Amino acid sequence: MIGIVSRIQSPRYRYTWTQWLAPLPVTFLSIEECSSFQGKIIDHCGGYAEADLIVPFSEAHYWSAEYKDILQWQSSIKELAVNASLPDFDFLPVLFYLYARLDEYLPNTSDHLGRFKASCAIQQHWKGVKIPYADYWRKELLAQLNIQDSFVPQKMLTIDIDSAFAFIKKGWYRTLGGFVKDIIRRDRIHFIDRFKVLFLGRPDPYNTYDWLHHITQEKGWDLMYFLLVADFGEYDKGLPYNAGAFREWSNQLANQSKVAWHPGFAAHGDIEKWKTEWSRIQKITRNQCRAARMHYLKMQMPQTYHRLLDTGVKQDYTMGFAEEIGFRAGTSRAFDWYDWNNEKWTDLQLIPFAYMEVTFKKYLKKSPTEAKGDVHELSEIVKASNGNWIVLWHNESVSNYREWEGWQSLLEHTLNT
Repeated sequence: MIGIVSRIQSPRYRYTWTQWLAPLPVTFLSIEECSSFQGKIIDHCGGYAEADLIVPFSEAHYWSAEYKDILQWQSSIKELAVNASLPDFDFLPVLFYLYARLDEYLPNTSDHLGRFKASCAIQQHWKGVKIPYADYWRKELLAQLNIQDSFVPQKMLTIDIDSAFAFIKKGWYRTLGGFVKDIIRRDRIHFIDRFKVLFLGRPDPYNTYDWLHHITQEKGWDLMYFLLVADFGEYDKGLPYNAGAFREWSNQLANQSKVAWHPGFAAHGDIEKWKTEWSRIQKITRNQCRAARMHYLKMQMPQTYHRLLDTGVKQDYTMGFAEEIGFRAGTSRAFDWYDWNNEKWTDLQLIPFAYMEVTFKKYLKKSPTEAKGDVHELSEIVKASNGNWIVLWHNESVSNYREWEGWQSLLEHTLNT
């Protein structure tokens, strides 16, 4: 147990200490209670000189619900000398700014698909987004207090299933359309591959699920799928839910593995589509689904989180970047979302990921071999900060098929780190 002595007792304040030090239990003490307290004591503007550790304090206005000036908050902390070492200044306002995702409430911070841009992250004023500042600081503070950390780091491979199969289980209409498209594009090789899979029994190249299951078990990693069940559209290219073969397969996958929801791109602007997809994923998982990751990582702060909470989702895995690798919230660990507009500590847990394989290929223009150096660097950072090592891949990207030839080796490299 860690006791915090402070004259500040607001929800923001208690939220920040509790989330940062979790799973270690935290309580808030008066000076009178300190003498009988059995545990380490941190003084933060409490005036208790005999505390085990005294953390510098700056301003009280950060912790008032009436203080809503995000730009001023950003301006007050962005020029601080923030790095991986525990600061010698009041770092708690920095932690709240990161955890509450205040950057994402500011205007002009999203790309053309509605995703928060890494270039707009406040960490770019410090040492960049690759550093999980909160995790490093927590580890150093616990060392100073001589406390054994009860946190157990997790290794998890998360797989977005945007298109479950390349050729099979798509229904006759889209199957015929695929052949026609190959002819129009004069893509002879793709036409032949499609024919061999559909009529000669060759395995579908995107059917990588058995391989993923076996290799994660072998390497000791957790595995979680995020299944797209949206209707076909400009950005939603998944298999047709109405096709019986797809529903049968998805039910089998949910029986064998942990399956979560991948809300379609179009569902963000259409509540009826959202409800339809939620009903579908609940049927597939037998009402066991409580986690989601947004398709294309598209989300709008705070509307997306409100909708997830209203739906019954308890965990969101969207906390990462599309165009950059690193830690969007300055931590690799799960934390609860704080609803800034309503000044409410919610029970929606946000789970960050460290990198997405598409980032290397599409945005950073790196080969699998070149990306291995970045993956190794990130894995060493996570180890040094005692954090979670969670990564995002797609079922087709480990197929070694066409544009993804050679990329399976990068995942194998990741699982060995």
